[in-house]
Amino acid sequence: MTSRLSTRVVLVGRCVFLVLLVTLAGMDTAVWAQEGPGPPPPGFERPPEGGPQGMVSPEKEVAHLRKRYHLTDAQQSGIAPLIKDRDDKLKALFSDAGLDPEDLFPQAEAIRLESDKKIEGILDPSQRAKFQADEAKQAARAKQMPDDMGGYGPPPPPPEGGAGPPP
Repeated sequence: MTSRLSTRVVLVGRCVFLVLLVTLAGMDTAVWAQEGPGPPPPGFERPPEGGPQGMVSPEKEVAHLRKRYHLTDAQQSGIAPLIKDRDDKLKALFSDAGLDPEDLFPQAEAIRLESDKKIEGILDPSQRAKFQADEAKQAARAKQMPDDMGGYGPPPPPPEGGAGPPP
């Protein structure tokens, strides 16, 4: 009787050991699967630290403006520091952890508008008209975006019956 019991205990112990071994092997695989996506694809550029997603480098933006508005070398030289200054201000704004998220977009918009006015001062009248038309198109597109994506739309009206969200 004792030998049957000890054999049974040994078998149960081996089963428990195998279950633990299989479980640990499965966990090891899960850990490997969660390590991350790997290196970025060739040509991928990460946004600057502390800056908003999708921010273009000042050099690329000046190159785009040069091509779009047929800038002279003197205009490029005047616009490049304005864009760098704007980007530095935006990076500082987006890295300010103490800033209320409600204030983030209006302050970023004010920085952008200030920069745009300075850029307009460097452009000739035909370039300025094209630049202002492009800015108006961009603003119209932004107004059509949902509010959670940075749109300018007003807040939604309160629900019917005057009952607001729970406190």
